[in-house]
Amino acid sequence: MKKKHKFYRASMSVEAVFVVPLILFILFFLLSFSFFTHQKVWFTEAAYEAVLSPEYEEEKAYLLLDHSPLAIGVPDVDIQRYNHHIKVTYRGNIITLGNIKLSYQSSAETQITEPAAIIRKIRSTKQLTEIN
Repeated sequence: MKKKHKFYRASMSVEAVFVVPLILFILFFLLSFSFFTHQKVWFTEAAYEAVLSPEYEEEKAYLLLDHSPLAIGVPDVDIQRYNHHIKVTYRGNIITLGNIKLSYQSSAETQITEPAAIIRKIRSTKQLTEIN
């Protein structure tokens, strides 16, 4: 009877050898994924906020980069400004383990509009249609 009891205790140790690393791996994966999601959401919002401040998007993008909570690595900031178009992109890595790399890219873009010019154009076309 005592031999069976020792066998059961040993089987618990063997099961723990397989189960504990599996549970730790799952916890590590969930934690890494939550960091990844947080960084992606934060920098997507930061890109949209930087884009919405005309003529100051570069300063705003770098300011938001400095104030990012949970900064796990400094992302690259790419600001592209065209005649009537602005695009802000953040690229960064969360974790790099050998071949496994969690990297994110968040971008926002908008057209540059001049509200005064648009309103003048609408009013002038409205006046022309009223005349005719």
